Amino acid sequence: MTASRVLALLIAALFAVLAWVWIAPLGPWQPPQPVVPEVSRVQGEAGGAASAALAHALARPVFWPSRRPEAEPSHVLPRWEGDGLALAWPAKNPPREALEEMAAKLRAVI
Repeated sequence: MTASRVLALLIAALFAVLAWVWIAPLGPWQPPQPVVPEVSRVQGEAGGAASAALAHALARPVFWPSRRPEAEPSHVLPRWEGDGLALAWPAKNPPREALEEMAAKLRAVI
């Protein structure tokens, strides 16, 4: 027997074993029982803040929208054709009094 023939027989045998394992019923599949971590044990090891975060995470399912991280606000400048803005427009440096006036207006609104 040549080496290529032995290799071909080995591949065929492995394919047959894989097909048998894939197709043969091994019994009904049962999902494993969930394991809930002991928050009290973590509290002693990690401290109060970490255990509070763990307890908070355990109280909500993983895919709740409130579990998503907060998105960074993205600032988009609305553009239209012929708006006169180039890729770099000149910076304006208003006087300190004008900045204080704008800040006061913003504080009043917020």
